[in-house]
Formats: sequence, C-alpha cells, structure tokens
Amino acid sequence: MKRHNEGKWNGKPLFGYSIEKHPEGGVYLVPNEQATLVTEMFKRYASGKYSLVDLRGFLSETGITKSRFSILFMLRNKTYMGLVPHGKFSNSPFKPPAELQWTQGKHQPLVSQEM
Repeated sequence: MKRHNEGKWNGKPLFGYSIEKHPEGGVYLVPNEQATLVTEMFKRYASGKYSLVDLRGFLSETGITKSRFSILFMLRNKTYMGLVPHGKFSNSPFKPPAELQWTQGKHQPLVSQEM
C-alpha cells in the first residue's frame, strides 16, 4: 500500500512503458519507443473512425501483434492517464479482497483524461 500511495509502480510494465528504478527505492514507469503508438491508438479510437480491428491493423503495420482483447484492455486502462491501481489482484486467504483503488502515479501519462 505504501508504494501505491507514493505513486510507484508494482509489476510488469505496460505496453508503451519501461521500468526505471528510483534512487529512493521502488520503480516508476517511463515512456519508451512504443509510447507514441499508444497515444496514436487512443487518438484514433477517440475520433470514432477506427475500430479495434483497425487499431490492430495499425499496430501490425509497425510489426507489433496484439489481439483485439489486449487493445481493448489498453484503451480501458487508467494507467495510461497517469494513475496507479491497487487492490486488483489481492487474494489473501485471511482478509476479504480489497476494492480496486486508483492513485495519481509518478509516471508520465500517455493520454489525457479527456481523450
């Protein structure tokens, strides 16, 4: 919970991000060379002119293979807006599952909340 409150990342990086260690401990997400593709996908989808199949074709043109489901997961993921999730995968046998919470992360967002 402490890392979550500090806006640090806990897990594998998402498409469009890499992980960078922080001098004070923990890791942060940093945009990588795929970040521009993520931003472009959100722009295209927000325009209403492109479907998930169209976005899959767009990524295929760049040599990246993703399923429609993984693209939909990306479009619904608030991490791309700069937020960090906590509690989603909590499965302790000793206490009830935590509700999913979102906190402002320390990483650079790839899309705006309006998009």
